Amino acid sequence: MINLNRIGNKLGLAGAVGVLLAIGMVANQMVTESAVYEVNELAAVQQGVADNVLAAEVSVRQMQLAGRNIRLQRTPAEVEKTAAEMRKFKVIEEKQIDAALAVSKNPVNIERLHKIKALMENYAAGIEDLAKVQSEMFLMTDKRIEISAEWESVFAAQLQSPALAELANRGDVEKLLHQADSKVNGLRAAAWRFAATGDESQRQVIVRSSAVLKEGLESIRRFDDEKAFHDGIDALVSIVTQFTAANDAIVKLDDSRAEIIKDRTAIFVNQAVELIEAQVAFVQANAKASKVRAVAETAQANRINFGLAIVVMIAIIGSVMFSFFGIARPMTRLNGALGQMAGGNLDIVIPGADRGDEIGDLAKTVAVIRENAELKAREEAEAKVKQDQVAAKQRKADMVKLADNFESAV
Repeated sequence: MINLNRIGNKLGLAGAVGVLLAIGMVANQMVTESAVYEVNELAAVQQGVADNVLAAEVSVRQMQLAGRNIRLQRTPAEVEKTAAEMRKFKVIEEKQIDAALAVSKNPVNIERLHKIKALMENYAAGIEDLAKVQSEMFLMTDKRIEISAEWESVFAAQLQSPALAELANRGDVEKLLHQADSKVNGLRAAAWRFAATGDESQRQVIVRSSAVLKEGLESIRRFDDEKAFHDGIDALVSIVTQFTAANDAIVKLDDSRAEIIKDRTAIFVNQAVELIEAQVAFVQANAKASKVRAVAETAQANRINFGLAIVVMIAIIGSVMFSFFGIARPMTRLNGALGQMAGGNLDIVIPGADRGDEIGDLAKTVAVIRENAELKAREEAEAKVKQDQVAAKQRKADMVKLADNFESAV
């Protein structure tokens, strides 16, 4: 059991408390710095994820823009060029998502990023198919234009054919042929109008016009039995059939394009953009929370260190006061008492003799020395008195002896 009444124990305890407080301050600072570092690292990671996802969003928008531009191009070469731009932005977007995945540790973030990547892969595949369909539409449109030009050539040849010139009712046939040519022109206009506007009513117009045109050509064919005349009319019917088939192919390709846009591109990119926005909001909120936490950790550490510093100051002030009032002053008083004793004044009260610490022990020792000094002084005084008495007796005896000797001599 430690005796706290001893100066050494008190000073040792005060020193130990000071050391413990200092260790506590250092430990608190180290723990706080570690916690703040971890929080800042987490905030930096979150911010890095947010930056990469925001950059990926820009790439996604570029891919989306390229996908829209594909529908606006007018040649297969332009379509391929735009598709190549989309592929370039797809590579950039994948790198940015992979960079975000490389630093992400939150399972929610990882799952969302993988989903964004998968959606954009599906979107890119849809755009590739859209580019193929668009190029096929251009090729089929060019074919339809060639077929239309062939109609004009065959139609002009038919009007100049000898078989038509030999017909008795040539005027009626020419009239019907011109009506067929007008229907072909109407068929062309409906086809172009449908391609430009996507008006579904034009599709029905094309179907009806084709049927009426074929019936009209068949009625013209019945005007004569000449093989050359029939061959000319059959050539016109074949051109109408080819034109209709080409237009039907274009319509199917347009349907495929609309289906791709609706079910394989727009839906994926919209979902990806929504996930990107949710991801950015999520990581930015986490980064903000991490920064707030870092500030709170620092403030808490400062409060703890401030409290420990106050305790250390109180301990230091207490040590100074104890050293002054508990050690320095009693030692000064005891030193004064020793000075008086050295001057021969033994009739004094030794200060601090009632203390239980080292100063009290020293005062008790001084008191014992004073008592011993007093005892020695008394013994020396008594010895001197006895010595004086013996000397007086000796002198008296010597005087008596001297007197006796003197009388004997007389």
